[in-house]
Amino acid sequence: MQNLIRLLSKCERNSNGCLEYKGNIRGEYGVLHYNGRKVSVHRLIMYYVKDFDLDSKLDILHSNNCNTKLCIEVDHLRTGEQRENTKDALDRGWKPFEKVNVKKLICDKCGSIMTKSRTQNYCRKCKSKRQQELRHSKK
Repeated sequence: MQNLIRLLSKCERNSNGCLEYKGNIRGEYGVLHYNGRKVSVHRLIMYYVKDFDLDSKLDILHSNNCNTKLCIEVDHLRTGEQRENTKDALDRGWKPFEKVNVKKLICDKCGSIMTKSRTQNYCRKCKSKRQQELRHSKK
């Protein structure tokens, strides 16, 4: 509880309703020490308020109406997979395309992570589905 109070004491409410973290920042996001390790303040606030597992592989994403990276307002945060986080960052212009791992992009057809080959971009799910369709059409 004392860590939650310490976390909230380093925040200010802005005009958009965001609760902006003003403490220690690593890169573009806030961090705090918790149990001997550095933890993202986004993960920490979700841990305190929503019982989020700090060791979870899920990411903490900002909702569509929040464009403040330092916002830790719980109503502005949600959990999601890393591919959703990357897609959100690209859509918002937060992550320049050249900094994104080009080998892992999102398939427009099914939303899966695509693999880049030397000749084409393809999604494994769509490629597998296409191969099945070709096999069935030959019968």
